[in-house]
Amino acid sequence: MAQSKNEFYLRRIHSLLGIIPI
Repeated sequence: MAQSKNEFYLRRIHSLLGIIPI
């Protein structure tokens, strides 16, 4: 469950930045 939350946050940050590749 924790991993899912981390991924969600990371995805949101990446979307906002749009410069850091996954």
